[in-house]
Amino acid sequence: MRFGDDLPPPSMHDLIEMYPRRIPAPPSVETTIHNLLAADWNDDDSLLQLSSDLSEAEVSGTLFYDQARRFLDIVGQEKGVPLTARNNLNRATVLLMCRHLHWADRIRQRLERIGSRRFVESDVYPLYFLHDACYQGGLVMRRKGRLLLSRKGRALCREGSEGGLYGCLFHSLFQYMDMEDMVPGPEVPFLQQSIGVILWRLSLVAGDWIEYRRLPEEVLLAAVRRCIAESYTSPLCDNMDMWTLRSHVIKPLVWFGLLESDEPEDSFGHDLGSVRVRKTPLFDRFLHFGPPRQ
Repeated sequence: MRFGDDLPPPSMHDLIEMYPRRIPAPPSVETTIHNLLAADWNDDDSLLQLSSDLSEAEVSGTLFYDQARRFLDIVGQEKGVPLTARNNLNRATVLLMCRHLHWADRIRQRLERIGSRRFVESDVYPLYFLHDACYQGGLVMRRKGRLLLSRKGRALCREGSEGGLYGCLFHSLFQYMDMEDMVPGPEVPFLQQSIGVILWRLSLVAGDWIEYRRLPEEVLLAAVRRCIAESYTSPLCDNMDMWTLRSHVIKPLVWFGLLESDEPEDSFGHDLGSVRVRKTPLFDRFLHFGPPRQ
């Protein structure tokens, strides 16, 4: 987690500010927020628990899992895949990945304009996320200029370990990777630290369709919204709390099949305020808030 030079890590009281009173708050809301901010998702006593007993039928078909599984299959070849001097995938591997993975039409068109022989890993940002998530999660390792499956990666790619792999990828993306790297723009302090609170609030308010424009007020702590407002000072930057929440949290949750959205695949220039999102059944199967299950 990164903070600006003049911004110390927030205290709990900096972050805990009540939600709109029109939403009934449980009596222990302050304690719940405290515990979620401090939660270690690997701790058996964490208030936020990630289920590891998901079946292949439940996780297959979710975009991020399917893409990562294919990525790991390619990396899992006997000699792995070559890396550049900066530990990026080389052009040949990027081209191979692009042939086997699904990308939005907008990304495909951009790659076609660049020319398949010239683009590099940084040109295909979903591939960068896959690579980084697998590396940060310990699923792959770098050895002598090549990317190889780790022992953990091989174990989680075995039949019957689909739920464990899905949970590892989710944990890596939201806890180990820096969310600020996902989208260009100013840093938003505290957003990633409060992800547990955001997930908890989504579990309560996204049971039915809810518009993007309503989400910031419903799920973000007031301190986070204030940081976003202070980071984007241009009068042209309207509704940046909505855009930031969408890019850093909502879209990744859609990739994991935990939320569904009626946002068009090519949403460039589209008014996203009226776009809606809601939980899928997998959300409540995977994420559990409360005392650990027995």
